[in-house]
Amino acid sequence: MNRWQRLSAQHPLWWPNNLLALGLLILALASPSLLAAPAAGQILFSKGSLQIVHQGQLQTASRGSQVWPGDTLITGHNSRALLRFSDGTRTTLGDDTEYRIENFSLNVQGQSRATYQLVKGVFKTVTGAIAKDGPDIKDKPLVVLTPLGTLGIRGTTFWGGYLEPGKIDVLLIAGDHAVEVSNAIGSRLLTTAGEGTTLTAGSAPGTVKTWPEAKVKRATATVSWPELPEALH
Repeated sequence: MNRWQRLSAQHPLWWPNNLLALGLLILALASPSLLAAPAAGQILFSKGSLQIVHQGQLQTASRGSQVWPGDTLITGHNSRALLRFSDGTRTTLGDDTEYRIENFSLNVQGQSRATYQLVKGVFKTVTGAIAKDGPDIKDKPLVVLTPLGTLGIRGTTFWGGYLEPGKIDVLLIAGDHAVEVSNAIGSRLLTTAGEGTTLTAGSAPGTVKTWPEAKVKRATATVSWPELPEALH
């Protein structure tokens, strides 16, 4: 009896278990993408300068580029980017914007979650399936973090970003559900299209008000994109 036969006789599970482990290791090394998390979405359109920080590496991005949890998207001056996530959410980034995909988990059992972070700049989001998964606004299936507070969203279209230095404005554009704007001091609910609030450091979110037309136009102009197909506006 040779050494392998003696080893197999003494440890009958050693050989098949180690063959399985070796096979999985070879598969992972040959095709790491098979074991990787799925992409969160892709770039539908881009205009001007667009870069992605992916796994610590700065890369140039364009139409068709995939985006993953952990990626940060950076637009340049006079630039735009339209992202479509796998749940149907569409987010438009204005110029000089930095936007991070903190977490994206699409679960068919109704436990999907997405967390994004606005580092600087402006954005507009038309929510998809994930924003409809929570039973109510307090569940916050879709969250946008900002330096001055948090936006919790369900099934709506909204805009957020910097119109003035040191202040983050939030506008409910359309939809049947509210946007909750909160920080450590307090919270506000935007429930009607045209309502907005402002986040400033050291204060609760400002009183909810219907924005004047001039301010709405000023906000939406930061993400306007005449070249886009009408259905994607």
